[in-house]
Amino acid sequence: MKLNVLLAVFWRNFTSYFSSPVGYVFITVFVLLSSAAAFWTPEFFNSNLANLDQLNTYFPYIMLVFVPAITMSIWAEERRQGTDELLLTLPASDFDVVFGKFFAALAIYSVSLLFSFFTSLIVLASLGTPDFGLFLATYFGYWMIGMAMISVGMIGSFLTANVTVAFVLGALFNVPLVFAGSLEGVRFLPLAVTDFVTTWSIGEQSRDFFGGVISFSAVAYFFLLTAVMLYACMILIGRRHWLGGRDNASMGPHYLGRFLALLVIVASVSVLLGRYNLFRLDMTSEQLSSLSGDSVAFLNDFDPEFPVKIEAFVSRDLPEEFVRKRFDLVSALREIDSIAGDKVEVRIREVDLFSDEAARAEDKYGIESQEVETKIRGARTRKDIIFGLGVTSGLQKVVVPFLGKGLPVEYELIRSIATVEDSQRKTVGVLQTGVELLGGDGPGNDNEQAIITELRKQYEVVAVDPNEPITDSYAVLLAPQPSMLSAPAMKNFVDAVKRGQPTAIFEDPFPYLDNRVRGTGRPDMRAMMMGMPPQDPNVINQLWEALGVSLVTATGESSSQFSPPQESPAIAWQDYDPSPVFGSFVTPQWVFASPASGADDAFNPNNSAVSGFQKALFLFPGGLRSTGSVVNREIEPLVKTNDDSGVIAYSGLIDEPIPGMARMKNPSEIREQQEKTDGQVWLAAYIHTDGNGAANASAGAAAADGGISAVVVADIDILYSVFFALRERGDDPDDVVRWDLDNVPLVLNIIDFLAGEQQFLNIRKRRPQHRELERLREINASFKQERDQAREKSDEGFNEAMDAERKRLEQVLDELRSRQGLTSQQAAQELMIAGAAGEERLEARRRQLERKQQQEIRDIDRRMAEKTRDVQDTIKTLAVVLPPIPPLLIAIIVFFARRRGESEGVSSERRV
Repeated sequence: MKLNVLLAVFWRNFTSYFSSPVGYVFITVFVLLSSAAAFWTPEFFNSNLANLDQLNTYFPYIMLVFVPAITMSIWAEERRQGTDELLLTLPASDFDVVFGKFFAALAIYSVSLLFSFFTSLIVLASLGTPDFGLFLATYFGYWMIGMAMISVGMIGSFLTANVTVAFVLGALFNVPLVFAGSLEGVRFLPLAVTDFVTTWSIGEQSRDFFGGVISFSAVAYFFLLTAVMLYACMILIGRRHWLGGRDNASMGPHYLGRFLALLVIVASVSVLLGRYNLFRLDMTSEQLSSLSGDSVAFLNDFDPEFPVKIEAFVSRDLPEEFVRKRFDLVSALREIDSIAGDKVEVRIREVDLFSDEAARAEDKYGIESQEVETKIRGARTRKDIIFGLGVTSGLQKVVVPFLGKGLPVEYELIRSIATVEDSQRKTVGVLQTGVELLGGDGPGNDNEQAIITELRKQYEVVAVDPNEPITDSYAVLLAPQPSMLSAPAMKNFVDAVKRGQPTAIFEDPFPYLDNRVRGTGRPDMRAMMMGMPPQDPNVINQLWEALGVSLVTATGESSSQFSPPQESPAIAWQDYDPSPVFGSFVTPQWVFASPASGADDAFNPNNSAVSGFQKALFLFPGGLRSTGSVVNREIEPLVKTNDDSGVIAYSGLIDEPIPGMARMKNPSEIREQQEKTDGQVWLAAYIHTDGNGAANASAGAAAADGGISAVVVADIDILYSVFFALRERGDDPDDVVRWDLDNVPLVLNIIDFLAGEQQFLNIRKRRPQHRELERLREINASFKQERDQAREKSDEGFNEAMDAERKRLEQVLDELRSRQGLTSQQAAQELMIAGAAGEERLEARRRQLERKQQQEIRDIDRRMAEKTRDVQDTIKTLAVVLPPIPPLLIAIIVFFARRRGESEGVSSERRV
């Protein structure tokens, strides 16, 4: 190799491209197409992410046009002008000529890419704070794609002397690399064939770069592909040596065989390097494409009896609201595939709704399409999509039928792998207290709660009858509202707790989401109405005595003979609103446990089950306190309120003039009854026998020697499906509030902690943070503020009208109570009849007002959607029109400079 000759060839080709405006025009077109692909589509705004996901999809297709424009004149122009003979007579090898021209083409492409790099970065930076590491890795991927496609396109130029034919051939030779990734779902090809071909596509090999990862396997693929194609160019430039040899015998078949053999060797080496990936550099600022240390340790250590197979089924036209989840899923699967090696086989299937792959997903895994709400050009619509995965190993199978936007992908994957690998699942017992977590026969309660469905993915779940002695051992005994048990059942339950059965107790003085559940200390009104002897509301004291904790009590005034005793379990409150847009529907009894509330120890930093959580919502919870009655109990608070908190008695919240007609008091009345406590209120606590457990150790070990191991949570609402629905829904930019709650992982961590399962505790706490279009969110926030003010005004009118109707009903009831000459039975009957009629009128009025309010809100939303579309149209127009201007200005300058240079020395008479 002669470096001076190589540089001379390089410089000649490089300068010739930029010496005329044509080169800059091509760059202008390239930047225009790139900007349009990145920012013009509605998906860019719907996804609300400061990245180039949309450009990633279209970039290989843009390159099918741009790369041949660079490579078409590499050698075809030399042959057309006859300068190829001059080059070949220079004291230079074929290597010098080919690589000089290749590096020139690559430098031209690099300059073009730099224009796109800076313009895209400026656009994203003006709209948000892009992740520079992700951005850099993405453009490095673009550069690698260009390098490989240029080497392929050069072959077309070496085959012909016609520049147009060279352009066509350069595009055609690159088509298989680009479109190979689109073969999935082609019906006439076997699945194994499409999987194999897709693996070698440019799009598939670039996924690491687009996810912010620079991996050894991807870099090796592009360099090896480039090397093979440059070798083919060297063969073609040397045709004068082998086209006709002795006796005119062509060496073409020989060189073709050498090229094909080299191609097979390089493909084998690429596969080998892919299996033994030497490095994977996650360039993202938040390490979005990396697994947590616990996941990596698990994948390195686990040794399945049968290989684990993961198949993810993702709709090809997935709404952009799911783009973050798709990013997380693909990144996690590629990391798992890289770390686990032969132990895990990963396949990502892009499917259409009615394709064979979709049918196979339903038949094999029960993964069906789900209807989701999406937004197109600011307008809400609904769409059916497929977005689930199945994990198998031998006969074991775990299915996640739908990955909602809020589901933690890494946890779902690692938990599924661990579950299919372990054929012996632990058992969780659910105490039958009257709370129908497992489902029941009542209206609307036919199906089990989501917490049970979630636990079944990891444990065997069985019902436990407390009316019989609890002799079996369970990994965890889940006890919802044990205060509803009879005295004999409570004794059996307490005996199991004392025996060392790890137990998760959820006891709530004010069940907010299910009015069929009786609050702690509340009389059994259902039994009283049916003439049955009520259960003792103080039966729960047996449990408190065994544990050494109890619920905080408060003193309240009795509003009638139906009110609870003056001293009763209290409801906790806290003055903290995590978001100013929550609005008036949030009361102080919606307790948000969060370090952001001013309580750094809101989640015990020394307990592995809860440390690191950010926010959990407890609806009208109770408070816990240590009774100090048991000396060998260690009690560790797990969740606390901030210092600006306290408790309120049940009667301070509720007016209950007659049974079944309870009414929440006005906010001003409630605030008058709130009692501020001295310090924080405990919402959850871990109780174990002193010396048998530690906060950072397995809680299961605490019970190994017969010691008590229990977690008490002063809220049962946290178990209900609404929090699972909020988690699955995820964040939506148009939501009135951004919930972003840790309720679900908190409950699951408590169960795992008690069961001695440590491997998922930290994984559940991980929250990938994607960079958003902050500027766009600010614009939308201003629109939403206007919309929310209009909604609040509508709500005020609605509430005023409903309050007036309620006052009318109370007046009627007061008149009935004041009537003389009625027996108590007649009075009760009159009250019940009048109350039912009043409630019916109230319901009719409520429906009428709701229809009016909904129409007003629809009108508001329509106006806001129109404003949002106008802003988006302005932004995307500027984002597409402005970036091509710099190279276009340079082209104009070069054009006039060249014209001026051509006219110098020419007499004025000869100038046109």
